[in-house]
Amino acid sequence: MDAVEKIYELTMALQQSISEYHKEARDETIEQIQSLLAERGEWMKKLPPSYSTEQKALGKKIVELNQVIDPGLKSICNDIRNDLIMLKRKRKTSHRYRNPYQGPPVDGMFLDKKE
Repeated sequence: MDAVEKIYELTMALQQSISEYHKEARDETIEQIQSLLAERGEWMKKLPPSYSTEQKALGKKIVELNQVIDPGLKSICNDIRNDLIMLKRKRKTSHRYRNPYQGPPVDGMFLDKKE
């Protein structure tokens, strides 16, 4: 099996794991995606300088799959980013409930100017 065929198989597996993504099994899916990307990167280093017509056709299919994979990866990244933002908000809110009088006052400051 040459490098282009192996990259095509890895790209198909990557697309399948992204399409089966669920928030409940996020850690396992991310580990699987990282291992597939790392292995695919290693195979890309082994690509020959010239390609046959079959390899060029597989290359076009790989490019089409990458156009499907990229939005999926971006949506997973956005899910993680949104979860981190929500976690920070929850921490900040719970800290305010535990210690309501710590920190600067929200409504300003009163100054009494008597002479």
